[in-house]
Amino acid sequence: MPEGAGLRITREENVDSSGEPRTDLRLSVVAGPEEGDQVLEEERVFVDRGAADLLDNRLLDADVVGDDVRFSLDVQAESR
Repeated sequence: MPEGAGLRITREENVDSSGEPRTDLRLSVVAGPEEGDQVLEEERVFVDRGAADLLDNRLLDADVVGDDVRFSLDVQAESR
C-alpha cells in the first residue's frame, strides 16, 4: 500500500429483502482520504460525512476470528 493509505468507512442506504430501509457501513482500503472525510491520523481511518453522523458517540471495535475480521459498534460511554 502507498504511504498515506488507510481504511475508509462510508455509509450506504439500501433496502433489505423485505423492502425495509437499512443503513450499511462499507469498509475499504484506499490510497488516501476523499474531500470532506474526517481523518483519524494516527489510525489512518477516513470517515465520510454520512458515516461520521451515524458513528457519532459510537465505538468501532474489530476482532480477528480465524481468518476473518469482524467489526462491531457499541455505544460509547459518556465521560463525566
